[in-house]
Amino acid sequence: MFTVPSRITCAALFVAIAISSLAAQRPARPPVVGQWDLTLVNSEGQHLPSWLATWWSGDRVLVGRMVGVVGSVRPISRLEFANDTLRFSLPPQWEAGTGDFQFVGVFAGDSLAGTLTTADGKQLSWSGHRAPSLARAAAPQWGTPVKLFSGTSTAGWHVTGGENQWKAINGVLTNTQRGGNLVTDQTYADFKLHVEFKYPPEGNSGVYLRGRYEAQIEDSVVSRAENTGGLGAIYGFLIPNQNAAKGANEWQTYDITLVGRRITVVLNGKTVICEANIPGPTGGALDSYEEKPGPIMLQGDHGPVEYRNLTITASQPRRPTRAEVLAAAGRTVPDVIAPRLRVLFCGINPGLYSGATGHHFARPGNRFWPVLHRAGFTGRILKPWEEEELLELRYGITNLVARATATAAELSKEEFLAGRQRLERKVKRYQPKWVAVVGIGAYRVAFGRPRAVIGLQPERLGSARLWLLPQPSGLNANHQLPALTAAFRQLRTAALNAA
Repeated sequence: MFTVPSRITCAALFVAIAISSLAAQRPARPPVVGQWDLTLVNSEGQHLPSWLATWWSGDRVLVGRMVGVVGSVRPISRLEFANDTLRFSLPPQWEAGTGDFQFVGVFAGDSLAGTLTTADGKQLSWSGHRAPSLARAAAPQWGTPVKLFSGTSTAGWHVTGGENQWKAINGVLTNTQRGGNLVTDQTYADFKLHVEFKYPPEGNSGVYLRGRYEAQIEDSVVSRAENTGGLGAIYGFLIPNQNAAKGANEWQTYDITLVGRRITVVLNGKTVICEANIPGPTGGALDSYEEKPGPIMLQGDHGPVEYRNLTITASQPRRPTRAEVLAAAGRTVPDVIAPRLRVLFCGINPGLYSGATGHHFARPGNRFWPVLHRAGFTGRILKPWEEEELLELRYGITNLVARATATAAELSKEEFLAGRQRLERKVKRYQPKWVAVVGIGAYRVAFGRPRAVIGLQPERLGSARLWLLPQPSGLNANHQLPALTAAFRQLRTAALNAA
């Protein structure tokens, strides 16, 4: 016996088929959707930070917004993506020229790279990598508050982007006229910042957090820049919930907490931004590498401004528990490496503490970081979690053997020999000028040189010169700090003389 379908059943079936057909015809979500940290490169080789976000509007139109080298975030009404190529235009804001900026970029390997024609017809290259989430797995552990300004000098700071107009006058950090921006020598990840400031009528400055996110300082009482938010804003992105400004020629306070992207801004005792996410770098940022720690920068290129009582409380990495350290056996630690380094330091293998933290030479008592500073490689003693800063100085770190162990005695001869082969491949790929193996015994086994001694080695590793250094572990009683420092300093002298 057959049952005749009802009209309602047939209609529902038809609608379902139609919807399925339409869904099949919709364009696939392009892989460029998301947030991108961009770097533009001009004809002088300067690296200029920017930021881009793209998303679907409806089911088939790609839209976005962008922060240029200067200015606030700008909307992009439409972007085109086809054949792995992204194209879009952007009107000028503060830049010279009357035309639109024309961007063309190729998507490959989850990165972007291409060319830009500026509003005044100049040609620039640009590249982009996906912006990191900066999500934190746990609440920060705060360290001890530190004064950023002594009240008597600008020690611990340097000027960038113009002539130095900053002076310490009667305990006040004063920018006397339009000039360069003042930047801390130290960099920070998560922190709590206290700043007191005063500006003249129609004054304009800013505090750049990690050198990338501007907490705006301006005379909001008379400001016409409503779109950028005025005093209390994260320039162009986050608008304060009230105008808590006191006005010109009055001392005012910022208390800012930044954890990952999450920011709270307290202006003159009133919370004007609460636990909000900063989308990306603002105009005027120092760089677009959001995954890295960054300095505090005081804007001085707009005119006179005064600061005092600048205090920062930085987060401290949580120490792993004994159980976490023991569980780190066999883990690896990412290389700190880039093309054409001056020196690539090569450790034996990560210890369990480094395996647990994910940073090289991380165990308390390891002398690697103090010795690097004492030998002149770094301007200050870096913390293990600041290891990426070595790349800016053209130094890097890798290991002969990747897996973490409690002691190097757990490693086999075969692992050392295989480690040398891996090191050779890295040298061929990245072309460092010098490779410094940190560990005499490991070097002797891996390189088949049972009588090798500290210093320059007779052979090369590919195109790189080889240098042998003693192990900086605190357990190495054969080399005390002065001897370690001397050995590292000899390498630095040789590397500089050969440059």
